[in-house]
Amino acid sequence: MPAPPAAPLREVKRLVRLAHEHLGLGMVCVGEFVGGRQVYRAVAGDAASFAIEVGAGVPLEVTYCALMVDGEIPQVIRDSAQNDRVMQLPGTVGSRIGAYVGVPLRLRNGELYGTLCALSHDPELDLNPRDANFLQLVGQFMLDGLSAHRRLSRQAELLRRVIETRAITTALQPIVDLVSGRCTSVEALSRFPSRLGRPDVVFADAHQSGVGAELEWLAIERAIELLPLLAPGQRLAINVSPDVAFRLVSRISEESPLHRLVLEITEHAAVSDYRGIREQLRPLRERGLRLAIDDAGAGYASLRHIIEMRPDVIKIDRSLIAGIDSDFGRRSALTTFVLLALDIGAIVVAEGVETAAELSTVASLGVDAVQGYLLARPTSDVCDIQRWACGANLLDAIGSGTPPAD
Repeated sequence: MPAPPAAPLREVKRLVRLAHEHLGLGMVCVGEFVGGRQVYRAVAGDAASFAIEVGAGVPLEVTYCALMVDGEIPQVIRDSAQNDRVMQLPGTVGSRIGAYVGVPLRLRNGELYGTLCALSHDPELDLNPRDANFLQLVGQFMLDGLSAHRRLSRQAELLRRVIETRAITTALQPIVDLVSGRCTSVEALSRFPSRLGRPDVVFADAHQSGVGAELEWLAIERAIELLPLLAPGQRLAINVSPDVAFRLVSRISEESPLHRLVLEITEHAAVSDYRGIREQLRPLRERGLRLAIDDAGAGYASLRHIIEMRPDVIKIDRSLIAGIDSDFGRRSALTTFVLLALDIGAIVVAEGVETAAELSTVASLGVDAVQGYLLARPTSDVCDIQRWACGANLLDAIGSGTPPAD
């Protein structure tokens, strides 16, 4: 099972170190109350001498923190040996807890996350309510990180169940050749249970939670299952992160229909090793796999992705296509990509085409194919997919004023 997401806790860990430096006690920690246990998420100081370890936990009923939250002990205990309620607790005896100060951590929605506390092996007679107030103040600065951690932890559990049950559906959207009007390929778009959020958020959460690669592989497998619905000459475009693309060669069998697949690598994704990914994909591209750079024009990385990876397809982001019929700057930017594609032997696809004016403009600028709601929305409807496979001219309906089928 992947570890709980760590990224949201980076600032929390910094604040725990700050609290430790200020209080000067043996250790400071954040503990999350989950599943009847206090699980330690961030520590500073000599945690080992208190038998405390990040990721480990103890039953709530034997902890100072649970008693403090329930109001059975005060937030500040200067000498544990003088407090009848804690003097016989396992922590007091086994971990030699001599003094304690702790405060509840409640998220902005009022939900109890856990506690922020400090421990000492020796009595600390100078401890006072101001120390608890200080911890309370530090805890306020932790709330965003703790909220994100709890949300991602819960999301990770849901995502693991999605992976275990293969609960991904796939919608397809046609990519239409501007000369023939026919669907030459389709993009596979993963869909998840609505409680998980938008697909882009789900994949981002999955990567932060440590299950991103697993989820991507499942999405790829589910998409490839739809290949039999397509015509023999149509290709299936699937979205992958650079990391998964880098490891694709080890997961693709000799029988995989690479000549019918297009890998779409988003412009937004960072590529740390262009040479490595080129070398990994070369044997697959020699077997017919095509490479596309998705969302080109949406950010700074477009040109480098294209120059370094020499894709077969450049997909222009909707942000450049929206309103292009009345925007000289957008037309100039698109022309740049078209000329670059000519130089490297790639084709250009305009994404997110939603109006007839946008369609006419991108066609006049030399774009090869288009994709967008004007032609068809993403769908899982087998009748629509079979209509595309039969070679229907999707541009005819636009010319006649008949709206495309959804």
